[in-house]
Amino acid sequence: MPAKFEVYKDTAGKFRFRLQAENSRIVAASEAYEQHAGCIKGVRSVQKNCSAEIEDMTIEGKRISNPKYQVFFYEKGKFRLHFNAAN
Repeated sequence: MPAKFEVYKDTAGKFRFRLQAENSRIVAASEAYEQHAGCIKGVRSVQKNCSAEIEDMTIEGKRISNPKYQVFFYEKGKFRLHFNAAN
């Protein structure tokens, strides 16, 4: 099964999306959106920017101005990925 986005309502009634890999594991989850349309706009933004360069903050090296994606450590030995919106 190919990777897919799944839009759903959380327990607070807000809209969220998650990205599932081909093996059905969740690889990304969104913030909460008040409106369904805002959630869909978030999915479209990730799709549009999927080929953007990734700023890897776990290694020394060049930094990207206004990166769309950033990888960083959030706990010792654990990584996190940020999707950065224009706003």
